[in-house]
Amino acid sequence: MDEWVPANLLAGRVSDRFDVTRLERHTTAEMNELFEASWRIYPGAALVVLGVLIALRGFGAEVRAFRSAPGDPATPLAMMRGFRRGILGFAVAALAAAWLWQLGWLAILAGIITGEELLESSLVVFGLTHGGKLRLHG
Repeated sequence: MDEWVPANLLAGRVSDRFDVTRLERHTTAEMNELFEASWRIYPGAALVVLGVLIALRGFGAEVRAFRSAPGDPATPLAMMRGFRRGILGFAVAALAAAWLWQLGWLAILAGIITGEELLESSLVVFGLTHGGKLRLHG
């Protein structure tokens, strides 16, 4: 144990040392104010536009990679990177839209779909970049 830590911080429960319940109420109230703010239309709309632009650029890169020279070994990697960028852009737009219209189900759905697609596409990108070095045991 470190000697610089005072003994009274190590003894007792955390709630005895810090007012945890007041901190939780304060944070919840602030988050509700942010989510329900009347001015949320300005940053929310900007985030929707930004997300759509990121998605269009990502899917545009995917289409350009698809149209590249047939048999080019870099094509699948470029396509997956564009797809991943497009999914991330759609996630930003969907989360911003959920904030604007106060749709919790849209935020949850966007988070689930984005997480799954980013994990899947990241594994494909990893496999395409490190495929020659991987050794399967079994």
